[in-house]
Amino acid sequence: MGKKGKRTFIFLILGIVVFVLAGQVPEHLIFAKTRSLDYCWFFKKGVGDFSEIKKGTYVTISHFTKDIDNCNPCKLTKKVSCTEGENLTVTGNEFYCNHELIATAKDKSLKGKLLTHFEWSGKVPEGKLFLTGSNKDSYDSRYFGFKEKKDVEEIAVPIF
Repeated sequence: MGKKGKRTFIFLILGIVVFVLAGQVPEHLIFAKTRSLDYCWFFKKGVGDFSEIKKGTYVTISHFTKDIDNCNPCKLTKKVSCTEGENLTVTGNEFYCNHELIATAKDKSLKGKLLTHFEWSGKVPEGKLFLTGSNKDSYDSRYFGFKEKKDVEEIAVPIF
């Protein structure tokens, strides 16, 4: 095989590798469609052990609600802001985890609908997570309460 043939062969192999890898990329990425988080692209990491889900971890979970159109279920990617054994308190519309402000609930949605926020004062029960977005308009545990740790489908590692 001549020099030109070798170069063509190398480009062909590289093209195949790129094509195969490009086909794998979408199944390993999460794109957050709303602006509820500081990040919009995440790398999906399977949940091998639920003990790796800690405060500050981003997770994806299925959620059923009539508050969001076509959410039967919808996938939500949120940050774990308070986890089992930590102290969650609600004062007015403000949510605190271990005395640190983590979120403030709104009284009305962007569409003007009255919102009911989650009420709690005490330790987060075993196996439960309090999930939040970083945007004041995020639909999260401020409104729907705790989610089950066992229901986490993916750990979402922020990319950008």
